[in-house]
Amino acid sequence: MVQHAVANQVICELQRAHHPLAARYECNEMINVKRSVKETYALERYIDAQAGGEGRGGLRVVHRYARPPSSARRAARSGR
Repeated sequence: MVQHAVANQVICELQRAHHPLAARYECNEMINVKRSVKETYALERYIDAQAGGEGRGGLRVVHRYARPPSSARRAARSGR
């Protein structure tokens, strides 16, 4: 699975105008991208915990700047 951390301020502003929980959301693109990355790592930790510990779950976050591309290929080959 590939997750792109992107945001669109124009669409966010349009949605915010009609969303009942609008005050809970920020339309600053960098804040939204950082939140998306943070929540993806939280999901990885949760899946690992459900599978018995760190590194045991079926989801691996491979950040293209923090790890080399070979690390993503290894994760994909292992079925994660």
